[in-house]
Amino acid sequence: MTTRLLVCLTVLSTISGWRSKNINGEYWKSFDIFKTCKHGRKQSPVNIIKNDASIMQCAPMNFSYYDHPNDFDILNNGHTVILTLKKRNLTYSAYYGRTTTQSYEGSLTIPPCQEIVLWTVFKKRCPVSAGQMRTFRKVFNDGDTHMNIFRLPQPLNGRTVLYNRS
Repeated sequence: MTTRLLVCLTVLSTISGWRSKNINGEYWKSFDIFKTCKHGRKQSPVNIIKNDASIMQCAPMNFSYYDHPNDFDILNNGHTVILTLKKRNLTYSAYYGRTTTQSYEGSLTIPPCQEIVLWTVFKKRCPVSAGQMRTFRKVFNDGDTHMNIFRLPQPLNGRTVLYNRS
């Protein structure tokens, strides 16, 4: 639960500056500083179609120490959420055993849309309860429902989506 909260808080803090009245990021294309959002060739997200993916065999993903607690402070400064770790050596991992994943080279989904991400999408979804969503929405405490704040799928532009059943 702590890990899911940490991941979700990170995502919510990242998107907080790009959500209000900025439907699907279309306005980003008008700013020179965000030119990669408009002209990048490896933008995310993409529409993954399993039948079009290239099959690949990899070893199972092995994450460890995800169940060891770490001390951190969370501060909501009104614009974003700041997570400060109290320890310098932080290791996060989890072991899922045999997994089905799809992956592709892509970008951050918010400005400046840097093309530096290897997206790995797991077939098995992690459920999030209504109570957890209420907690995440309270982080900003601005009355917004934080719904429909996603970027529309971007073209693959010749990229290959890899399908792996390890």
